[in-house]
Amino acid sequence: AQAEGIKIKGEHLETMQDRTFFIIKEPEYLEEPGYDNPEETVRRLVIRVRLADGVELDYNPNQTSINMMVAQYGFEMSKWVGHKFKWDIVKQNAFGKMQTIMYVSAEKFNDLAPKEL
Repeated sequence: AQAEGIKIKGEHLETMQDRTFFIIKEPEYLEEPGYDNPEETVRRLVIRVRLADGVELDYNPNQTSINMMVAQYGFEMSKWVGHKFKWDIVKQNAFGKMQTIMYVSAEKFNDLAPKEL
């Protein structure tokens, strides 16, 4: 069985050969604990994705990634479902420490997810 409750992060991508993914469920905004203060809740976009190896995880995109998905498929998030995207990564200072930041690439794919999604 696959571990639950895991969200994909930049450090997970550092060793991945294939950083492509499909969106398999309509994205939604959820109230989640804050990064800096878990006592506070913040509204975050949550996207269920399927990685190239078949693993399914949740993804909280940053604003750069949201902008790229909007540029590729429009503002209606239901139209993102089934489409293939790719992550790129960069090392940068975030929240006071060097981190691997992931973002959706400008590369556009013609691939659609298999019909069983």
